[in-house]
Amino acid sequence: MRLAAAAFMSASLLTLATGASAAEKSKAIPSPSLFPYLDTYLNLPAGTRDRYHLSYVVVPQGAKLSDFHLVLNRKGGDVPLSVAPDGEIMPLPNLSDLKAKTPITLNAPDGSRFGISLRVAATIDMARTYDAAPLKASIEQARSGAKKAAGLLAVAVPDFQTACFGGATAGTATLANGRTVALPGLPKADDAPAGTPCFTPAALPEARTITLDRAPTAIYIEPKPKG
Repeated sequence: MRLAAAAFMSASLLTLATGASAAEKSKAIPSPSLFPYLDTYLNLPAGTRDRYHLSYVVVPQGAKLSDFHLVLNRKGGDVPLSVAPDGEIMPLPNLSDLKAKTPITLNAPDGSRFGISLRVAATIDMARTYDAAPLKASIEQARSGAKKAAGLLAVAVPDFQTACFGGATAGTATLANGRTVALPGLPKADDAPAGTPCFTPAALPEARTITLDRAPTAIYIEPKPKG
């Protein structure tokens, strides 16, 4: 599903079919093409986007993640971009890079291809226990930022309501009265295994803390899961 050009897209909604052809070992790609919507995000005031960020993840085909090498070719010198074990690319180009369409050189094995999965993620340290308030603030800021960026096309933007804890398999919410309730898990999807626990503040307004079975690898901000 493609949203309006001014809107953000969550990872479950976007996969870019870019990549080297079978005969190529190296390919130069303009940075805005590899990182869509990053300029929209960076153009928002810093204080309105400090609780969430955009996460770009390599989805490999025909090769291992470690076989993909990305280099940002700035005029002042090349900057290697690392691909983490979970596929996330860091660091990201800055706004000047994007405006200049600074190229990114991809080196990958013959015959391999890759996609880019774009996620909206909370900017929170990874831990097993969280206060509910900062999670709620991250969700609200992401929703507000997406609507502001989209302007008149805001109706086409996902209605971010939920934080999903990638890498965790179960979790509970402790309510104001001390009672605990299990967090619902996502159904199986291409970008998340079945059971990934999610916290929707509107569904648990009395939640005070969230406890997970393990620290997540990332906290993705999503529309409210269906069902």
